[in-house]
Amino acid sequence: MTIKACNTRILVGGVDLSGDTNTVAVNIQGRVLEYGVLQDCDTRKLALSPQASIEHNGYYSGPGASAIEGTLYSYLASTTGVHVAVIYDTAATIPFAYVQDTAYNSKLNIAAQAGQLITCAGMWPTLTGTGAQMYRCYQVYGGVISATGAQTGIDFGAAGTDGGRAYIFVTTITGTATNAAVKLQSDSNADHSTTVDEGNTTFSAVGCYEIALSGTVNRYVRFNCTSLGGATDFTAYVLVGLSGVTV
Repeated sequence: MTIKACNTRILVGGVDLSGDTNTVAVNIQGRVLEYGVLQDCDTRKLALSPQASIEHNGYYSGPGASAIEGTLYSYLASTTGVHVAVIYDTAATIPFAYVQDTAYNSKLNIAAQAGQLITCAGMWPTLTGTGAQMYRCYQVYGGVISATGAQTGIDFGAAGTDGGRAYIFVTTITGTATNAAVKLQSDSNADHSTTVDEGNTTFSAVGCYEIALSGTVNRYVRFNCTSLGGATDFTAYVLVGLSGVTV
């Protein structure tokens, strides 16, 4: 299946770098530890957890023209980490995404290529020692929320039996939000007639907010805003990964 590059989005914390980015790549590489033992001439291999990173290149044309250089600089070798996501096929009914759960920017490459154009590149590997990893997710919602209530959900195709993760990337807030409240819900029925709450979080600023999911998460999943916290509206991208289904 072919996906147009313009139907791709990159999010770094609460910053949407999509309009400033020229290329983006998700790199996932399997790793093995090779070792030998007595009485065995062959090399044995022990599979390790995969190593993943997100790399992107973009453009900017001066101070205030875009967020890309400032965002990369602020997270350069950060010890606290940031959530980074790439969403593919944003024009589809159910876009899929990869989320780096706590990453740091390992490089900041700036170059003058031509005319008045400056290029800027960064790479986001997983922050070691945190137990974080890259999650494959589906986009449950993406857009502007201007009123409370449940949004149209999506069909994961199967229920998850061992929890997962939900990431809410809030990129803009109109007005002032004070503890805006959102939650994730699931149901075994497409009409959400028996909906259950899977987890919730609050926020007062742009950024990425994580909800840990446990146990069974039903097949049909939706996003619900229960309070705008005084804001007029906010823009959010809700990415959900279920163990055994997307991960």
